[in-house]
Amino acid sequence: MTIELKPVLPDSQLKDAYVIDGKYNVQIEIPACSTLNEKERLLVDIVCPWIDDPNRYSNRISGGRNFIVDREKPITKRDMELGGLEFGGISRNDFKIVQKSMIYGDRILPPSRQNFMEKIPTEEKNIMKSMYFENFKAIVTGNGYRPTGTYSNDEFMRKLENTMKISEIKFESMITPHIEAYGRFLDPELANENGNFGFFVFPVPDSKVKRIAGETNSGLIKIIRETEDTEMALEKYYDLMEPYVVPLTVAYRELHENELGHFQTHLANSYLTGAIPYIVDWATMKGIGKKWGDEIGNRTLDVHHPLMNYKKFLRLGFPGADARLIEKSIQRMFKTIFRAYIGDPQMEVEYEWGRKKAKEMMGTEPDTFQIMNILIAAHLGEKSEKKETKSEIIIMEDSSQKILSDKQKIHSEANKKVGRNDPCPCGSQLKFKRCCGGH
Repeated sequence: MTIELKPVLPDSQLKDAYVIDGKYNVQIEIPACSTLNEKERLLVDIVCPWIDDPNRYSNRISGGRNFIVDREKPITKRDMELGGLEFGGISRNDFKIVQKSMIYGDRILPPSRQNFMEKIPTEEKNIMKSMYFENFKAIVTGNGYRPTGTYSNDEFMRKLENTMKISEIKFESMITPHIEAYGRFLDPELANENGNFGFFVFPVPDSKVKRIAGETNSGLIKIIRETEDTEMALEKYYDLMEPYVVPLTVAYRELHENELGHFQTHLANSYLTGAIPYIVDWATMKGIGKKWGDEIGNRTLDVHHPLMNYKKFLRLGFPGADARLIEKSIQRMFKTIFRAYIGDPQMEVEYEWGRKKAKEMMGTEPDTFQIMNILIAAHLGEKSEKKETKSEIIIMEDSSQKILSDKQKIHSEANKKVGRNDPCPCGSQLKFKRCCGGH
């Protein structure tokens, strides 16, 4: 059937485009990078327009608008076997609220124009939001309209463009997806003034493999059930999380060296079945910024998000634990993440120095984001010499931020004659060139 919409990709990147009528009318486009075989193409043509009920084909529900169908023959990227196809944006997944969290059922339902954000608790809304820094301001996105079970035209276009872009970059420390198929609904009830709603099909591990959040949450539940001693349980939880968090952090550092940020680095957006993580959702990706303060703030946002996950589930899993044990575990993971990001597993992380410096700047006790921000700025100090706004650092306080460019607050001794390889006079125990001398 003749296509009704102009294809999103240029002809050079497109293998096929066509319209299929079913319960919904859809325009499907197959990019040149697709690895779908004839039988998988037929599955896409049946499921996306709801010619047949997707529940008959789904092997596992994955989040609020995705489900996975196992492939007959897996493809391989690097060391990861991708034996599943994830359909995103053609269905909504039923859920219930348990202890302020969303628990998905096993039934796929049709998509709708209803705003999904109105149905979910505040805690889940916060997870779905994305934030980045631009011109020293915190920009929050994802807190408005989101159709139920599908992608708004704006989000569809961003996700398509970003996924195509990231799939063309050769990374050493992460695996990224390509798009197998995508499309848009032609029905008026699945569109708004901004355009037609859309959907995607992309490769993932088979349905038996959970995303990192699912794997680690299952592991935490097992630890709580089997370990009576709280201190030992906390030790086991750290041991469970560390092998996931470290390779993710290394991947984000490489992403940042390509001047890009993810901005949704929670653990539900990645898989890890081997040595290298597979990071799947790139709708929120953008540049980390050219200004020093923006760059450091955006780097910190990506690196800090897995620590936020760690803190959240520590407190949910061990609600009656001694606060000192919880804080000790948080600081330990903080230092592990920071070492992985800097690339020095043996370094002494000056957590207390960062806390004091952040407190001086804030005037209040800082949180882990603010401490991480100070330490990343100090250790990447040499790079700041290339920036116009060398000394500005963004310190977040709740949902706001303070922009500070008073060198004396961090570098009160920095004007003294100190050699670049001498210990920094601020007391950080770092070389001057890697600390205040870099600003």
